[in-house]
Amino acid sequence: MTLRELRGKYSILTSGYFVKPQKLYHYTSPEGLKGILTNRSLFFTDSQFLNDKNECRDIYCFLKMAIKEVGAAKNQELFSAIKEFALDAEKTPEYLGSEIQNTSIFRFFVASFCLDSDNLSMWNYYTKTPNSYGYNICFDWHMLQRAIWDNELLRELSPVNNYGDGGFEVPYFNMYGSVIYDDEAKIKILTELIHDILNCEEETIFPQNPMEIFEKLIRGLGLFFKNKAFTNEKEYRFVIVSRNKELCDYEQKHPDSDLYDYRLMNGILLPYVNAPILCPGSVEKVVVSPGVQQEIAIQGLEYFMFHNGYCPRVEKSDIPLRY
Repeated sequence: MTLRELRGKYSILTSGYFVKPQKLYHYTSPEGLKGILTNRSLFFTDSQFLNDKNECRDIYCFLKMAIKEVGAAKNQELFSAIKEFALDAEKTPEYLGSEIQNTSIFRFFVASFCLDSDNLSMWNYYTKTPNSYGYNICFDWHMLQRAIWDNELLRELSPVNNYGDGGFEVPYFNMYGSVIYDDEAKIKILTELIHDILNCEEETIFPQNPMEIFEKLIRGLGLFFKNKAFTNEKEYRFVIVSRNKELCDYEQKHPDSDLYDYRLMNGILLPYVNAPILCPGSVEKVVVSPGVQQEIAIQGLEYFMFHNGYCPRVEKSDIPLRY
C-alpha cells in the first residue's frame, strides 16, 4: 500500500467504518426550527464548544492503547515518531487560548444529526416539561452533502490542503461520517492505521511525508470519536474545515456577512458558521416530539411550513407518553 492509497482508505469519505445513510434527522427546539426554516440555514458550531468536554481529544487515549497493541515495528524511526506524537498530544492543554491569533490554526465546525428518526434520548434535550416540544427535521443525505459541497460562500472559508504529493492539491473542506462510540472499534481502527502506515511503500514519483499524513488522518478521525456515554445520541456529523486566516480574510472581504458569527448559550459565546444551504426541497419531513398537545403543535407547524414555502410531511413521534 502506498501513502496515497492509505490516505484514501482512511478518508472520512471512503472509510468502511463510516456509513452513508439515506436520511438524517436534526433534533432542535421550536426556536431552532423556526430559525433554520426561516433563514434556510444550518449552524455549524466550533468543535471546541460542543457538549463533550473531551471533543477531538478522546482519540489520543485510544491511540496510546493502539500503540501498545502494535508492540514493535521494523520501521523504528517512524514508530518512535508516532509514539512521540501521541505523548505530545496528550500533554496539549484542552484550551489553546494563546493560539487564537495564530492564522494557521485549523478550525472545525460541526453540524450534528441523528441516525434515528424517533429517539427518546434526543427528545429529552428539548422537552423538559409536559407542555414543551421539540422537533426533528428529516434531510436527504445526498441533497445535504451536495448543498454543502456546492456552496460558494462556504468554499471561501476553506483552506487548500497540500499533502506534498507533487503539488497535487486537495480541498480540505468537508468531512462527514457516523460518530464512533465503541472503545474496541476505536482501538481496532487506530491499530490498523498504525500497521498500514508502518508498512507503506515508498513513492518516488509523488514523495510524501508519512508522519504528516498520519497526523492529518488522526486529526480527521478525532472529530468522529466520542465518549461512549453519548452512545444513545447515534450521531452523524458534517464538518466544515477552515483556519483563522480564511475566517479573517472572509470577514474583511464581506464585512456585513453573518456567515461566521457568535451565538449565546447559557451565557457562553459560541463561534459558529451560519451555512445558507437549505431550500424548500431540502426538507423531507418534520417530526413533532411526544407530548400531551401534539395535535395543536402539528397544526401550528403545518401553517408555518406552508407560509414559508415548505411542503414536507409533518408527523408525530410514535413514543407513547401519558404526561
